[in-house]
Amino acid sequence: MSTLHTHVANVDDLEDGQMTEVEIGNAKVLLSRVAGTYFATSALCTHYKAPLVKGVLSADGRVTCPWHGSCFSVCTGDLEDTPGLDALIRFKVTIDGEKVIVSANPEDLDKVGRAPPVCAVPKDANAPLALIVGGGAGGISAAESMRESGFTGRVLIVSSEPYLPIDRPKLSKDATVDASKAALRSADELRQAGIDIRLSTTVQKVDPSTHTVTLTTGEVLNYAHLVLAVGGKPQRLPNIPEDMNNVFLLRSAENATAIYSGKKPQVVIIGSSFIGMEIASVLSQQANITVVAIEKEPFQRVLGERIGAAVRRLHEQNGVSFVMEAMVDGILRSPTDAASAAAIQLKSGQQLPADVVVVGAGVRPATEFLRDTFTLEKDGSLVVDAHMRVCGTDNVYAVGDIATFPCCFKDGAPIRVEHWSVGLNTGRCAGKNIAGQDAPYKTVPYFWTAMFGKSLRYCGHSVDYDDVIIQGDLDALAFAAFYVHGNQVQAVASLNKDPTVSQASELFRLGRMPSADKIRDGLDILTVNL
Repeated sequence: MSTLHTHVANVDDLEDGQMTEVEIGNAKVLLSRVAGTYFATSALCTHYKAPLVKGVLSADGRVTCPWHGSCFSVCTGDLEDTPGLDALIRFKVTIDGEKVIVSANPEDLDKVGRAPPVCAVPKDANAPLALIVGGGAGGISAAESMRESGFTGRVLIVSSEPYLPIDRPKLSKDATVDASKAALRSADELRQAGIDIRLSTTVQKVDPSTHTVTLTTGEVLNYAHLVLAVGGKPQRLPNIPEDMNNVFLLRSAENATAIYSGKKPQVVIIGSSFIGMEIASVLSQQANITVVAIEKEPFQRVLGERIGAAVRRLHEQNGVSFVMEAMVDGILRSPTDAASAAAIQLKSGQQLPADVVVVGAGVRPATEFLRDTFTLEKDGSLVVDAHMRVCGTDNVYAVGDIATFPCCFKDGAPIRVEHWSVGLNTGRCAGKNIAGQDAPYKTVPYFWTAMFGKSLRYCGHSVDYDDVIIQGDLDALAFAAFYVHGNQVQAVASLNKDPTVSQASELFRLGRMPSADKIRDGLDILTVNL
């Protein structure tokens, strides 16, 4: 097909820092102006196809998705921050007098994005090995980042799971999720990128002194670079037996299938944080749901009591019941099947009938196998530097849930964040540095949760906030919340206020977040220039 040359705008239609959607044929293209120059790219985020025009554009040419925080360069189309994995398609822009002309191949207009470039795939079986332990977000992202950044050695992912890396957040948000359909990359795509993967393979020991990894089969792998991306494992409650056939944790696709399949009139969910509340939302149409938690309100530790109460009301309006400020004493086994739970016993003496029990009590770094050869923090994590390199080691990196890293916008304070996109972005950082770049981690944490068709977004990091400033209407579930310590805004959450959180993420990155006093005075951060 011949190239389409389309007059989409006039040179004075946009000012610097503005963007708009234009049509070429039946397709939409994102047109942006940065530092006096026009750029054109595909219009949708490559993650979940959000319209990028509803996001935010920074003066350095970086567009941030309004939904989940993926970032792209409008100048090149390149991916800068996940959770998107693919880059945007860039189209040629020319200026003809006052006319802005975009040139595009028709086949490119039908695509959402393009796979990142990869270096030549090595053919030398003795080339240096970059070994990645863990087939989750951090693992796949590190592998692709190495190839994108020019690493020419071998890349091998060792995963304990039986399936290719999946879009794990879908497990708690979608009752129809299937591992094969949720794969982030196909086997062919990994092969073309020169990324090998071993599934259902477990590591027994890592010895950084000899640069070796020992598998449970006894096989020893010698590495030149090692990425530890094993993620977290769900925490079990000591008074909940592990041998119950209707008591589930949620970490794998198999867990999700077991939770969502079959009839389940009464479901008890232990824990009122993100996993528990998302599962309650998914299951509420097919079961009577009771959420049990020790906090006064859901999400209280992270989002605060007022927002937690608003989210609880949303669930109650959709039929979910709550027993808050309660502690689980144990499980009552079925009189007809000792391997099945019949009810949850609370310390108050109350009994909650249960056909299914889901435990959502948080996760802990899955690092026990590293204890003999690494120094672990009290929470089981590994301390890394700004390049994701494990402190005191040679060419060993830790990413995702298991990494305690210096926060880029809090003067390097050490933080650990159990967010999907943080796993992806820390993996990208490690991959770049293994490939020889000097790439310190500078991404602001960003996460989202979805319940009953409503998405709450959050960016930043605040565990010691002393005030929460609300702009908007909590009862109407249309608000922005600013988490403040002293006069400093440390984190921002929003619901039905896009692109507030994406704007906040960029303000944190650029060091331009206004003071708490200005927020209290009613400043709308969407009016602050990026």
